[in-house]
Amino acid sequence: MKKHFFLCLLFTLISCKDSKVIEKIDSTTKNRETYNYIVLDNDTLYHGNAYTYNSKDKVIEKCVFNKGLVNGVLYRYYDNGKLKEYQYLKNGFNFGKAVSYFENGKIETSLNYRQDTLIGDAYDNYPNGNLKKYLLYDSLGRIPIVIHFNKNKRIKIKEGRAINCFLNTDKIKFGSKLNLDCLIPNIPNTQRNIKFIYSNGKEGKRRVVKKDNNYLSVEESNYVLGENVLYVIAEYKFNKEYHNQIIKDTAFIDFYVN
Repeated sequence: MKKHFFLCLLFTLISCKDSKVIEKIDSTTKNRETYNYIVLDNDTLYHGNAYTYNSKDKVIEKCVFNKGLVNGVLYRYYDNGKLKEYQYLKNGFNFGKAVSYFENGKIETSLNYRQDTLIGDAYDNYPNGNLKKYLLYDSLGRIPIVIHFNKNKRIKIKEGRAINCFLNTDKIKFGSKLNLDCLIPNIPNTQRNIKFIYSNGKEGKRRVVKKDNNYLSVEESNYVLGENVLYVIAEYKFNKEYHNQIIKDTAFIDFYVN
Protein backbone atom coordinates (compact mmCIF):
# COMPACT_ATOMS: atom_id res chain seq x y z
CA MET A 1 0.00 0.00 0.00
CA LYS A 2 1.31 3.45 -0.82
CA LYS A 3 1.89 5.44 2.32
CA HIS A 4 0.77 8.91 1.32
CA PHE A 5 -2.28 11.06 1.36
CA PHE A 6 -2.68 13.15 -1.81
CA LEU A 7 -0.16 13.10 -4.65
CA CYS A 8 -0.16 16.61 -6.04
CA LEU A 9 1.38 16.79 -9.53
CA LEU A 10 0.97 19.74 -11.86
CA PHE A 11 -2.37 21.38 -11.40
CA THR A 12 -4.12 24.25 -13.17
CA LEU A 13 -6.05 26.49 -10.82
CA ILE A 14 -9.59 26.90 -12.09
CA SER A 15 -11.45 28.77 -9.37
CA CYS A 16 -10.72 30.02 -5.91
CA LYS A 17 -10.93 33.69 -5.14
CA ASP A 18 -14.22 34.34 -3.41
CA SER A 19 -15.44 30.76 -3.29
CA LYS A 20 -15.08 28.32 -0.40
CA VAL A 21 -14.04 25.62 -2.85
CA ILE A 22 -10.78 25.22 -4.78
CA GLU A 23 -10.85 23.13 -7.94
CA LYS A 24 -7.72 21.78 -9.65
CA ILE A 25 -7.06 19.79 -12.81
CA ASP A 26 -4.14 17.39 -13.28
CA SER A 27 -2.72 18.36 -16.68
CA THR A 28 -1.50 14.79 -17.31
CA THR A 29 -4.35 12.53 -16.14
CA LYS A 30 -7.12 15.15 -16.44
CA ASN A 31 -8.28 14.13 -12.96
CA ARG A 32 -10.23 16.86 -11.21
CA GLU A 33 -9.83 17.66 -7.51
CA THR A 34 -12.07 19.78 -5.31
CA TYR A 35 -11.22 21.04 -1.83
CA ASN A 36 -13.19 22.99 0.73
CA TYR A 37 -11.01 25.55 2.44
CA ILE A 38 -10.82 28.24 5.10
CA VAL A 39 -8.58 31.28 5.49
CA LEU A 40 -6.86 31.34 8.87
CA ASP A 41 -4.25 33.97 9.80
CA ASN A 42 -3.93 34.85 6.11
CA ASP A 43 -3.23 31.20 5.21
CA THR A 44 -5.51 29.19 2.94
CA LEU A 45 -6.05 25.78 4.53
CA TYR A 46 -7.95 22.79 3.19
CA HIS A 47 -10.82 22.23 5.60
CA GLY A 48 -13.75 19.90 5.03
CA ASN A 49 -14.49 17.50 2.22
CA ALA A 50 -12.02 16.82 -0.60
CA TYR A 51 -12.68 14.74 -3.71
CA THR A 52 -10.73 13.53 -6.74
CA TYR A 53 -12.65 12.63 -9.91
CA ASN A 54 -11.35 10.71 -12.91
CA SER A 55 -11.83 11.78 -16.54
CA LYS A 56 -15.28 10.15 -16.49
CA ASP A 57 -16.23 12.27 -13.45
CA LYS A 58 -16.31 9.30 -11.05
CA VAL A 59 -14.93 9.72 -7.52
CA ILE A 60 -11.58 7.90 -7.18
CA GLU A 61 -10.43 9.48 -3.90
CA LYS A 62 -12.11 11.24 -1.00
CA CYS A 63 -11.25 12.38 2.51
CA VAL A 64 -11.85 15.15 5.05
CA PHE A 65 -9.32 17.83 6.00
CA ASN A 66 -9.13 19.62 9.33
CA LYS A 67 -7.18 22.88 9.08
CA GLY A 68 -4.87 21.56 6.39
CA LEU A 69 -4.44 18.01 7.67
CA VAL A 70 -6.27 14.86 6.62
CA ASN A 71 -8.39 13.67 9.53
CA GLY A 72 -10.55 10.54 9.39
CA VAL A 73 -10.75 7.91 6.66
CA LEU A 74 -9.11 8.36 3.27
CA TYR A 75 -10.77 6.28 0.54
CA ARG A 76 -9.43 5.40 -2.92
CA TYR A 77 -11.45 3.70 -5.66
CA TYR A 78 -10.80 1.93 -8.93
CA ASP A 79 -12.14 3.64 -12.05
CA ASN A 80 -15.05 1.18 -12.03
CA GLY A 81 -16.10 2.42 -8.58
CA LYS A 82 -14.88 -0.55 -6.54
CA LEU A 83 -13.01 0.20 -3.32
CA LYS A 84 -9.22 0.13 -3.86
CA GLU A 85 -8.00 1.04 -0.38
CA TYR A 86 -8.82 2.90 2.79
CA GLN A 87 -6.69 4.18 5.64
CA TYR A 88 -7.36 6.02 8.87
CA LEU A 89 -5.50 9.24 9.57
CA LYS A 90 -5.35 11.50 12.60
CA ASN A 91 -4.14 15.06 12.08
CA GLY A 92 -2.22 14.03 8.98
CA PHE A 93 -0.63 10.90 10.46
CA ASN A 94 -1.47 7.30 9.63
CA PHE A 95 -3.27 6.11 12.75
CA GLY A 96 -5.23 2.86 12.71
CA LYS A 97 -6.20 0.43 9.98
CA ALA A 98 -5.03 0.61 6.36
CA VAL A 99 -6.42 -1.96 3.92
CA SER A 100 -6.03 -2.34 0.15
CA TYR A 101 -8.06 -4.53 -2.21
CA PHE A 102 -7.55 -6.29 -5.49
CA GLU A 103 -10.00 -5.29 -8.20
CA ASN A 104 -11.83 -8.60 -7.62
CA GLY A 105 -12.69 -7.43 -4.08
CA LYS A 106 -10.23 -9.69 -2.22
CA ILE A 107 -8.00 -8.07 0.41
CA GLU A 108 -4.48 -7.40 -0.91
CA THR A 109 -2.78 -5.93 2.19
CA SER A 110 -3.79 -5.17 5.76
CA LEU A 111 -1.69 -2.87 7.97
CA ASN A 112 -2.00 -1.07 11.30
CA TYR A 113 -0.41 2.25 12.21
CA ARG A 114 0.17 4.21 15.37
CA GLN A 115 1.38 7.78 14.87
CA ASP A 116 2.69 6.97 11.37
CA THR A 117 4.57 3.87 12.60
CA LEU A 118 3.57 0.37 11.52
CA ILE A 119 2.52 -1.75 14.49
CA GLY A 120 0.87 -5.10 15.15
CA ASP A 121 -0.31 -7.72 12.68
CA ALA A 122 0.10 -7.20 8.94
CA TYR A 123 -0.39 -9.44 5.96
CA ASP A 124 -0.30 -9.64 2.16
CA ASN A 125 -2.54 -11.94 0.14
CA TYR A 126 -2.52 -13.54 -3.27
CA PRO A 127 -5.23 -12.28 -5.69
CA ASN A 128 -7.43 -15.29 -4.77
CA GLY A 129 -7.38 -14.20 -1.10
CA ASN A 130 -4.95 -16.86 0.16
CA LEU A 131 -2.30 -15.73 2.61
CA LYS A 132 0.99 -14.75 0.94
CA LYS A 133 2.94 -13.16 3.81
CA TYR A 134 2.36 -12.50 7.50
CA LEU A 135 4.37 -9.93 9.48
CA LEU A 136 4.34 -8.66 13.04
CA TYR A 137 5.52 -5.14 13.90
CA ASP A 138 6.49 -4.28 17.47
CA SER A 139 5.83 -0.90 19.12
CA LEU A 140 8.93 0.60 17.44
CA GLY A 141 8.08 -0.65 13.97
CA ARG A 142 10.60 -3.50 14.03
CA ILE A 143 9.69 -6.93 12.62
CA PRO A 144 10.34 -9.87 15.01
CA ILE A 145 8.71 -12.44 12.70
CA VAL A 146 7.75 -12.78 9.04
CA ILE A 147 6.27 -15.87 7.36
CA HIS A 148 6.07 -16.37 3.59
CA PHE A 149 3.61 -18.81 2.01
CA ASN A 150 3.57 -20.34 -1.45
CA LYS A 151 0.46 -20.48 -3.63
CA ASN A 152 -0.34 -23.94 -2.24
CA LYS A 153 -0.72 -22.48 1.29
CA ARG A 154 2.48 -24.06 2.59
CA ILE A 155 5.11 -22.20 4.58
CA LYS A 156 7.96 -21.24 2.26
CA ILE A 157 10.17 -19.14 4.56
CA LYS A 158 9.91 -18.27 8.26
CA GLU A 159 12.18 -15.62 9.74
CA GLY A 160 12.23 -14.74 13.43
CA ARG A 161 10.34 -16.21 16.40
CA ALA A 162 6.66 -16.51 17.22
CA ILE A 163 7.26 -15.51 20.87
CA ASN A 164 9.43 -12.77 22.36
CA CYS A 165 9.43 -11.91 26.08
CA PHE A 166 10.99 -9.08 28.06
CA LEU A 167 11.84 -8.44 31.73
CA ASN A 168 12.30 -5.02 33.27
CA THR A 169 15.13 -6.43 35.41
CA ASP A 170 17.08 -9.70 35.61
CA LYS A 171 17.35 -9.50 39.44
CA ILE A 172 14.28 -10.21 41.58
CA LYS A 173 13.89 -9.93 45.34
CA PHE A 174 12.38 -13.09 46.81
CA GLY A 175 8.68 -12.64 47.58
CA SER A 176 8.12 -9.96 44.95
CA LYS A 177 6.26 -10.45 41.70
CA LEU A 178 8.09 -11.10 38.47
CA ASN A 179 6.54 -8.99 35.70
CA LEU A 180 7.05 -10.20 32.17
CA ASP A 181 5.78 -8.83 28.84
CA CYS A 182 5.43 -11.15 25.85
CA LEU A 183 5.00 -10.07 22.24
CA ILE A 184 2.82 -12.56 20.35
CA PRO A 185 1.62 -12.71 16.73
CA ASN A 186 -1.96 -13.37 15.71
CA ILE A 187 -1.24 -15.61 12.73
CA PRO A 188 -4.32 -16.11 10.51
CA ASN A 189 -5.77 -19.60 10.08
CA THR A 190 -4.17 -20.91 13.31
CA GLN A 191 -4.96 -21.88 16.89
CA ARG A 192 -2.43 -20.69 19.46
CA ASN A 193 -1.27 -22.36 22.66
CA ILE A 194 1.25 -20.82 25.08
CA LYS A 195 2.94 -22.60 28.00
CA PHE A 196 5.18 -21.27 30.77
CA ILE A 197 7.58 -23.90 32.18
CA TYR A 198 10.59 -23.58 34.50
CA SER A 199 13.80 -25.51 33.86
CA ASN A 200 12.89 -27.76 36.83
CA GLY A 201 9.70 -28.79 35.01
CA LYS A 202 7.26 -26.82 37.17
CA GLU A 203 4.46 -25.03 35.41
CA GLY A 204 3.12 -23.30 38.52
CA LYS A 205 0.48 -20.60 38.82
CA ARG A 206 0.67 -17.23 37.18
CA ARG A 207 -1.55 -14.35 36.19
CA VAL A 208 -1.69 -13.65 32.47
CA VAL A 209 -3.40 -10.51 31.18
CA LYS A 210 -3.78 -9.47 27.55
CA LYS A 211 -2.47 -5.89 27.39
CA ASP A 212 -3.45 -5.32 23.78
CA ASN A 213 -3.82 -7.24 20.55
CA ASN A 214 -0.19 -8.46 20.50
CA TYR A 215 1.07 -8.23 24.10
CA LEU A 216 0.59 -10.43 27.15
CA SER A 217 1.48 -9.23 30.64
CA VAL A 218 2.56 -12.08 32.93
CA GLU A 219 2.76 -11.87 36.74
CA GLU A 220 4.86 -14.74 38.08
CA SER A 221 5.87 -15.87 41.59
CA ASN A 222 6.66 -19.58 41.19
CA TYR A 223 10.43 -19.11 41.17
CA VAL A 224 13.23 -20.35 43.45
CA LEU A 225 16.15 -18.62 45.15
CA GLY A 226 19.16 -18.21 42.89
CA GLU A 227 19.25 -18.78 39.14
CA ASN A 228 15.97 -19.33 37.30
CA VAL A 229 15.22 -20.17 33.69
CA LEU A 230 11.66 -19.77 32.44
CA TYR A 231 10.68 -21.24 29.07
CA VAL A 232 7.78 -19.60 27.27
CA ILE A 233 6.62 -21.96 24.53
CA ALA A 234 4.30 -20.78 21.75
CA GLU A 235 2.70 -23.27 19.38
CA TYR A 236 0.59 -22.31 16.38
CA LYS A 237 -1.35 -25.01 14.56
CA PHE A 238 -2.78 -24.16 11.14
CA ASN A 239 -6.20 -25.38 10.06
CA LYS A 240 -6.79 -28.17 7.56
CA GLU A 241 -6.92 -25.75 4.62
CA TYR A 242 -3.32 -24.81 5.45
CA HIS A 243 -2.27 -28.47 5.81
CA ASN A 244 -2.25 -28.58 9.65
CA GLN A 245 1.26 -27.12 9.66
CA ILE A 246 2.78 -26.28 13.05
CA ILE A 247 5.00 -23.42 14.15
CA LYS A 248 6.63 -23.86 17.55
CA ASP A 249 9.07 -21.42 19.17
CA THR A 250 10.48 -20.94 22.66
CA ALA A 251 11.64 -17.82 24.50
CA PHE A 252 14.21 -18.33 27.30
CA ILE A 253 14.05 -15.97 30.28
CA ASP A 254 17.03 -15.96 32.69
CA PHE A 255 16.78 -14.12 36.01
CA TYR A 256 18.25 -14.24 39.51
CA VAL A 257 16.27 -14.22 42.77
CA ASN A 258 17.96 -13.14 46.01
